[in-house]
Amino acid sequence: LPARLPLRGDYRRPEVSAQRGAVERVVIGARELDDLRALAKASGATLYMTLLAGFAALLGARVDGRELVIASPVANRPLAELEGVVGYFVNTVALRLSVEPERSFAALLRETQRVTAEAHSHKDLPFAELAPVLAPVLVPGAPPRAQLMFNLLPPPPPVAGAAALSVDTLCSQSGSARHELNLTVQAHAEGLEGQLEYSTELFGQATAGALVRGYARLLAAAVADPEASLATLQAASVDRGSSQ
Repeated sequence: LPARLPLRGDYRRPEVSAQRGAVERVVIGARELDDLRALAKASGATLYMTLLAGFAALLGARVDGRELVIASPVANRPLAELEGVVGYFVNTVALRLSVEPERSFAALLRETQRVTAEAHSHKDLPFAELAPVLAPVLVPGAPPRAQLMFNLLPPPPPVAGAAALSVDTLCSQSGSARHELNLTVQAHAEGLEGQLEYSTELFGQATAGALVRGYARLLAAAVADPEASLATLQAASVDRGSSQ
């Protein structure tokens, strides 16, 4: 693995990170989510893989290279006997994807399927032990484990007796960021919601907002034409009302 991804930000990366961060809310409508599910089904992929491929395609425009690595958590409870056991079983897998601007989204989605399947076949190997072996040299200012994170949460369980209640999702504002960019989303009846946690030492709020809006536009463009190149989709994701 590369010691540090050449991820371009707004500010010069500090040599010692204080892990300061903020979040931007992600919202994608129910109709758009249905379109994404249809694309995933037609491609023989899952919604998780499709959303991950979209995230990789978006960030490909900000990487000075042709590859990136996105970490993703796995529940890691493969045995039925573990389902009721209290404890932290979550592990992390590292997904290495090629984001050449000339390749199509369909090609990236196929690679995402393969890479995800391979990574999950080794999900029992502790990431905390694997990472220092593959990337033993720590780079000043970079997170020691992973710069990028993606997570699709399972649908929220129904709330008992909630018929008379109005329920909304709130972004948690911890003021910190363990990763430079961390996208967490969840699908439900009204669409897709989540948040992009970002390092404020590397990105400004305007850029984070542009990334969130660009993610939705890129996915819509991929649904309209899966054979479009990543460069074309990245151009479609740009917020014409800003400099980002």
